Amino acid sequence: MEKPLRHRVESLALAALVAAAIPFLAQGLLTRLPLLRLIQPAHYLAVLAFPIALLSAGASETWLHLNADECKKVLVRLAFILPFCWGGLVVACIAFGLSGAGAMPWGTLGGLLCLMVLLAVLFGYTLLNPKPRVMAGGIVALLLIAICWGRFPELVQTDRALIYPETRIVKALQSVGTRVGGTAGLRAWPLNGNGIPVLFAQSTVTLHRTARFLAQVDETPLLQRRAGVGSLLLQRSDIQGPYAAVRADLNIVDVFDSGAVLFRDLSTTSPFRIAHEVRDSSEPNLPPLSLDSVPVAEGFALPRREGPFQDTIRLRDVPRHTEIPLEVETNQPGLLIVAAAWYPGWRAWVDGKETPVHPVDGIFQGIELMSGKHEVDLRFEPSDFRNGLFVCVGSALLVAFGVVRAVRSRPRHH
Repeated sequence: MEKPLRHRVESLALAALVAAAIPFLAQGLLTRLPLLRLIQPAHYLAVLAFPIALLSAGASETWLHLNADECKKVLVRLAFILPFCWGGLVVACIAFGLSGAGAMPWGTLGGLLCLMVLLAVLFGYTLLNPKPRVMAGGIVALLLIAICWGRFPELVQTDRALIYPETRIVKALQSVGTRVGGTAGLRAWPLNGNGIPVLFAQSTVTLHRTARFLAQVDETPLLQRRAGVGSLLLQRSDIQGPYAAVRADLNIVDVFDSGAVLFRDLSTTSPFRIAHEVRDSSEPNLPPLSLDSVPVAEGFALPRREGPFQDTIRLRDVPRHTEIPLEVETNQPGLLIVAAAWYPGWRAWVDGKETPVHPVDGIFQGIELMSGKHEVDLRFEPSDFRNGLFVCVGSALLVAFGVVRAVRSRPRHH
């Protein structure tokens, strides 16, 4: 191998090893840094694709240009080095299994052995029949196999019952059939994994709008009624404290051994309602949010109208996380308020015509409706997904164009 090419290959190999070692050796330090602590060690392995691709290209090009004696020397070196590498991996895997940190990783050993055998077959074939396309395509295929095989354990999911066990209290919350709120301790309980709609859904990310509303709920817990919370799980301190004034509106559903009590709130509002008076958030001197305050929308206002109001709202189908189908009938214009968190990407169609979705009370969704009977469809279609799809398609077309151009520009030997 020529010295310049050898130096490049060695540099790429060293860069790949350093990139793979740093996140694991310096994990303790990285987790203390403000931004890097959000990145897991496995994420750093993504940068390995570039040096590995260049390393494979340089190695395959050199291999195809070696003469018989040089090929023999390379194979002798590989025959000497590979058993030591394989033996070291076997010893490391066995030591890991015997240490009690986990089960014996026989699958890892078998996968590595298969990859090594396939790599040996590829080198042996190109030794007898040196073809650049076969060599490059084979290395790329092996890399894809290694990547897919490495990601396969993440696809094997743990049994859902082990992650979200159905205890007595969980079954009771499922049976009420309404959104659950109440004690602040629910914020640390991932009940949404059990299919229970909760106000305090556990998440690694909290939106500013949600945080502001939850802060208001901490000061005035009964604001949960505006979010369509129909059931309250309360502790004794909650019953004797902020919920004491509305105890007459709460119907006991179940009492648990821990002292918690599940109530049904008989005076809550529906998750879907129509407001016939709405104030714009740009108006001055708006009152603070309360149980009886007029809804406040961003970019929309509706003057007060005289009743009587006849409003009917029903679900046309079972709602999903990204779709809410409704059938609404009202005798006067109003704003349909859906007690679901407003976020860019939510889009609404009224009778098939797209209609703006306004933030209401800083957190909910509002859709303007005229009098009459309407079919309303709310769907979450974020632009990020579409933009990402366009970028992927464009990148694929550019790569395909580059490959076609490179093939056509190659000199042909007759």
